[in-house]
Amino acid sequence: MRNVLAIGGSRYFGRHLVTLLPDAGTRVALLNRGSVPAPDGVRPLIADRTTKAGV
Repeated sequence: MRNVLAIGGSRYFGRHLVTLLPDAGTRVALLNRGSVPAPDGVRPLIADRTTKAGV
């Protein structure tokens, strides 16, 4: 099984891609600000570039 880290991926093409990858047998982690929840089957990782702790 492959592992993929998607940066952003909350909207438009990125969201479509991260929803297809788990169906293809790929483990996906989604790194974003957390303003949009990660799709089912995708591990959410939240980073806030406005704080030291968030980065």
